[in-house]
Amino acid sequence: AAMEAFAAAAARLADYPDGSAANLRAAIATQYGLEPERLTFGCGSDEVFEDLCQIFLEPGDNIVQGQYGFAAYAIFAKSCQADVLYAPMPNLRLTAEAVLATVNDRTRIVFLDNPCNPVGTIMPFDEVRRLHAALPPSVVLVLDGAYGEFADSPDYDQGFELARGANNVVVTKTFSKLGLASARVGWGYAPAEMIGALERIRQP
Repeated sequence: AAMEAFAAAAARLADYPDGSAANLRAAIATQYGLEPERLTFGCGSDEVFEDLCQIFLEPGDNIVQGQYGFAAYAIFAKSCQADVLYAPMPNLRLTAEAVLATVNDRTRIVFLDNPCNPVGTIMPFDEVRRLHAALPPSVVLVLDGAYGEFADSPDYDQGFELARGANNVVVTKTFSKLGLASARVGWGYAPAEMIGALERIRQP
């Protein structure tokens, strides 16, 4: 169905897309039971990560990510002249304790790719909750669910409910791993105030 829709759009390639992603916004809100006004969209979830770094990072700040986590986080942080701190991942697993031990007073964002890209391990959601509860409110926890559809553990959760009730949690998703990598469609679910900031700086 996706390929048929892509082919059908060939006659409209001269048109700019809808910058508000109205149809996709409505479909995602319905599919996941989310508030449409709390969604943002980007050129893959990478653009959402980049925009978050631009909003929250200044020179001398830092992000924390897993030792074997997704490389793009560090690229975007360094482009903002921020430092990158790596939490150790013994046995290729990231724990809440390891992240919290790495966070310091200049940490602004914790990126958690769950499942981890590229090693494939997960952080059980009770640990994610414990991590969030122990983080300073000024630190944004980004739950990157790019590979969430492939996680079949009962201990896994995408984190939408946690994000719904928190002021510092963002859940990001992408269609790339579902077979639409070349289309570059990513999105995020975040607090309304954060969405306002993202929408002000994101590219059209």
